[in-house]
Amino acid sequence: MNIINQLLQKAGHYIGKGENHEGKKFKARFCLAPIINGAGIKINYETTGLNDDLLHKEETIIALNQNTRLSLWTLNSNVPYLYEHELTTCNDINSDIESKFIFRHNDPEDRARFREDIELILWENEMISYNYSWGLPNKDFTSRSKVNLYTN
Repeated sequence: MNIINQLLQKAGHYIGKGENHEGKKFKARFCLAPIINGAGIKINYETTGLNDDLLHKEETIIALNQNTRLSLWTLNSNVPYLYEHELTTCNDINSDIESKFIFRHNDPEDRARFREDIELILWENEMISYNYSWGLPNKDFTSRSKVNLYTN
């Protein structure tokens, strides 16, 4: 099954809890929806602190890029521009995971640039994980935000 179709099967609204790079717990809302007759997937994602203060808001699209490779483009409240992440890894790592996709912006080893991985995990139990790893220029690249989401 192709990845877009696999994601389309998970379309819906999800809620969950996670932890950010400062160790702060947060609440999350996540929506997966088809766009352009199923040619892509739109993600609306928002996190708030436990006091309902907005921490992160994004609108993201997953679709084929001009080279017919799967990419994720995100516009969010933490970065001032729309930027592309190409699919770099797609695999299952254990029997509880249906699929794991890692979308990458720049090489994690290139300390001269901002780099980021966005990981989307589809679990057998219908849970979705949406995780960010990133590194600022001249700073370490590491896991920064993790969230587990369940159908709402």
